[in-house]
Amino acid sequence: MRRHPGFNPLGWLLAYAALWALFSEGRGWLVGIPAVLLATWLSLRLGLQPWRLRWRALPGFLGFFLWHMTIGGIDVARRALGSPRRVAPAWAGYRLAS
Repeated sequence: MRRHPGFNPLGWLLAYAALWALFSEGRGWLVGIPAVLLATWLSLRLGLQPWRLRWRALPGFLGFFLWHMTIGGIDVARRALGSPRRVAPAWAGYRLAS
């Protein structure tokens, strides 16, 4: 099992616990604790190394992100403020078994 010198099992555990807390809004630890432990074990078993941040690539990524976020916001605003489309939503029934 290879380990990154600066990232021990506690580092993986804290990283996954922080992700769980972020995505679940701090709830659901009955499922979260086993998921965090499993993810930590798998990371160690597979010999994963944490990502390294490349500072030289960060400005390009931020520009890409901000550009697409702006374009997406303009598209949503255009659709929300534009003329209403003639859509007739309805339920459709499908048989799942023969």
